[in-house]
Amino acid sequence: MNILFVNYGGFECINSAIHIFHLANQLVEQGLDCAVAVPGAVDKVELLGTPRFRCLTYDEAEADEFDFEDHGPPSLIHAWTPRERVRRLVQHVSRVYGCPYIVHLEDNEEEITADHAGLPFEKLLALPADQLDRLIPETRSHPVHYREFLAKAAGVTVIMDRLLEFKPDATPGEVLWPGFDPAFAALPARNPELRYGLSIGEDEFVLVYPGNTHASNVEEMRSLYTSVGLLNNRGHKVRLVRFGTDYCDPLDGNREFVRPYCLELGFRSRQALPGPMAMADALVQPGRPSRFNDYRFPSKLPDFLVSGRPVILPRTNLGRFLRDGDECLHLEEGDSIDIASKLEALIRDPVLRGRIGAGGRAFAQRELNWGPIAAKIRRFYDDVLASQPRGPVARLPGAPVHRNRELPARKWPPAPLARNPRWSRMDSTALEAAASRYAGCFPVSALSYATVQDFCDSYDHLQALATETGDLKDCQRPWTFKAILGTVPYGGRLLEIGAGEPFVAELLSCLGYDVWVVDPYDGSGNGPLEYERFCEQYPEIHIVRRLFTEDIDAFDPGTFDCIYSISVLEHIPVPGLTGVFKAIDRLLKPAGHSIHAVDYVVRGAASDWHKTHASRVLALSGFSQKKFKGLEDRLARDPETYYLSAESHNTWRGPRPYSEFPMRVVAGLQIWRKQPEHGKPLGPR
Repeated sequence: MNILFVNYGGFECINSAIHIFHLANQLVEQGLDCAVAVPGAVDKVELLGTPRFRCLTYDEAEADEFDFEDHGPPSLIHAWTPRERVRRLVQHVSRVYGCPYIVHLEDNEEEITADHAGLPFEKLLALPADQLDRLIPETRSHPVHYREFLAKAAGVTVIMDRLLEFKPDATPGEVLWPGFDPAFAALPARNPELRYGLSIGEDEFVLVYPGNTHASNVEEMRSLYTSVGLLNNRGHKVRLVRFGTDYCDPLDGNREFVRPYCLELGFRSRQALPGPMAMADALVQPGRPSRFNDYRFPSKLPDFLVSGRPVILPRTNLGRFLRDGDECLHLEEGDSIDIASKLEALIRDPVLRGRIGAGGRAFAQRELNWGPIAAKIRRFYDDVLASQPRGPVARLPGAPVHRNRELPARKWPPAPLARNPRWSRMDSTALEAAASRYAGCFPVSALSYATVQDFCDSYDHLQALATETGDLKDCQRPWTFKAILGTVPYGGRLLEIGAGEPFVAELLSCLGYDVWVVDPYDGSGNGPLEYERFCEQYPEIHIVRRLFTEDIDAFDPGTFDCIYSISVLEHIPVPGLTGVFKAIDRLLKPAGHSIHAVDYVVRGAASDWHKTHASRVLALSGFSQKKFKGLEDRLARDPETYYLSAESHNTWRGPRPYSEFPMRVVAGLQIWRKQPEHGKPLGPR
């Protein structure tokens, strides 16, 4: 089973990243293959330890660079919160591969979004759609989109049971608590060397708090700081050692009252915390029940509890599951007086400290152990996948999907025909129906191969294109047509390299695209010669009679939304291929699409040459040899692979004796690359 986690933040986003890091590592130990996608740099995973899973950026995930061991796509996606940047990527990958997704909730997203916008959630829902879209950034959950996202999820996991309130009734759910870091289970009873180095006396009662101060917890942090001042005022020697960053001032007006008893040590990496934590005599999680706290799970609590130090925490979130006086001390009000009172009880009673510390440690080892947590979630994954409806055609893991069980939500509505087709085999009714079926919603893989499933779909809905020549192009033409409809909005400017008779270009022109063709029409590559006839028969298509080369000067840079070819690149000699791709990169707009269907001889005469040539084409398209090898392996094993038939091969043979043109196993490679919105074209992947 291949699991793709998509986190809303990078690996430096400590709380979520810690949860995913340990869960994914445990799932790998239990036999699953995991990858984690983050929006930023992946090297910061080292802040958390050594990953057993693959780390990739959002761009790499969108380009299908999962690198699972079986070279396949995800079996299941685990979306870490429904925030906009996560939702968009997860829905894209889910559409392309037809794989289900699970959404994880770790906060009251409605409360967080409302706080960000400065409006009650109900008022946000009442705003006009365009105003709401402008108001909600990609780092927050969209009030409308997030609910739709949850409604289509195959399952929901929640960090705290109260969050199940946001789950659709019919959707399966599971509580997914974080576990403890084993390093905190092995803390020594004391750390006198560090105490000495920080000038902390042996008779001082030490609190250690690792965590940031921000708008959501600043009042709670002020209560903690003030409690330390109160205790020292009562004659107790108490020191607060603090790690973290202050985005709000936790001292406020109490600076002189508290400052002498606080030691601010700033941010420390996860690996650097166990040593300082060993100084602690007690640990406090400040707070009180609220719309924020009731739905969350402070990530430090598993480590607090397993450390064996007595823990003080509010009677909310995890505190609801701990026994007061045996496994923790509960705060009742959560203010500074309440915190000071509970700490004073611990200071005065070493037996109480020992009992509560041992009880909390036993709770953590029983309930917050990563091994059992991962095993429970793996069972949930199994149940979710088993409940999914099965498609009518079985396929190997990793085979490309061109038609999901149901078409995904479209990105743009179908448009009326700009004109009727001049190609007599396609009437306007069939073309309008095809546009309605595929426009903005045909999923395209970055690197795939032609399949029988896709051909049958084309035969049902684009029969003219799927039966025109009785060869590999009957699969390639309709796939290219559908891929363009699925990725390029109406009205986009398109260029076809080496069109021959421009069947696909004509249909796209009828749908309102501005279509150009570059073809020498000199018979090269077994192409046609009828330049004049095509110009006369298809006057709305702009035909440029010349080779598509690096120095082509007929167009300005950044002219086209899509450049595509159908059974052309395999005919271009290797010296000219580099120039072709340089021209594509130069002429495409930022975020433009490069789409190509390529003949590939898998076995038989010239197969070695074809493999070398295809390798070159894919390298110039930005794909690594590892990706090519994975594609070859899947193609060879997949019963859905579409191959050239014996009848089609006989047509290709023409008048030549069979001994000069023996049967070859020929498949079709399918390439889609999207230009980056800024900067240079994508490199090898």
